[in-house]
Amino acid sequence: MPDNIISIGKYAFADCESLQEIHLPDSITSIGEYAFSGCKSLREINLPDSITSIGDGAFDSLQEIIFQGRTFHINMNFTKNQLENIMDMIHKQISEN
Repeated sequence: MPDNIISIGKYAFADCESLQEIHLPDSITSIGEYAFSGCKSLREINLPDSITSIGDGAFDSLQEIIFQGRTFHINMNFTKNQLENIMDMIHKQISEN
């Protein structure tokens, strides 16, 4: 992904089942709704510190989200509420920065 990209739009990579890995540049500030939804081969994503907003369902198929050195493990058996709590924790960290 080019270093000058600042946002990933809604559904940008949705249902890209063969996507295994993606490197987000430090220029990324926002990730749209369901941007990586259904990316079943994508197991983790490392969010740069520049992220200021994440849309609903952006990572609903991931197993790990790494943000500011903290790893959030996502169990595929989590309920919707549990996944929302993880995303709320990440959003809270974003807003505190």
